[in-house]
Amino acid sequence: MGLAASLLAGLVLIAGTAAATQSAGSLVVPKSARKLLDDKWPGWQVAGTDGTSSCQPGTPAPAAVNADLDGDARTDIAAAIKTPAGIRLVAVLDRLDKTSLQDVDALSSDVMWTVRKRGTKYRTVGSPVDDYFGEDTLVIQRCGGKATAYFWTGSAFHPQAIE
Repeated sequence: MGLAASLLAGLVLIAGTAAATQSAGSLVVPKSARKLLDDKWPGWQVAGTDGTSSCQPGTPAPAAVNADLDGDARTDIAAAIKTPAGIRLVAVLDRLDKTSLQDVDALSSDVMWTVRKRGTKYRTVGSPVDDYFGEDTLVIQRCGGKATAYFWTGSAFHPQAIE
């Protein structure tokens, strides 16, 4: 059983696809990921919807999103977690040889976060050319403001302003 099967309770997964799926259920963190989180942030908790905003009244922000964030055809998870330093957006990558924890960015109440599916059109700020996400991509957007996409580079997520 892969990491995806043990990550989210109540999440419907379609085996073999890279479809991004948002979770309304609670996050079930596998032992290997819990250890990584405990080592980095002792006392961490899943933030749920109380620490992040969806920027849309009546629509809660996701606690977790299930997607292929690194383009390896394996299902990964992104989640908002409470840490002693504040709320962080993290990605748990299901690698062939190990589980990898990536600290993506800080979250505040004036942002929403989501995953945009592979193939979704976007435009880099200042560019006249449309582009398409090559893999499921984490995006943070300030309420009423610009968005930042976090592209996986093979070793970390790189932020890029998008329209």
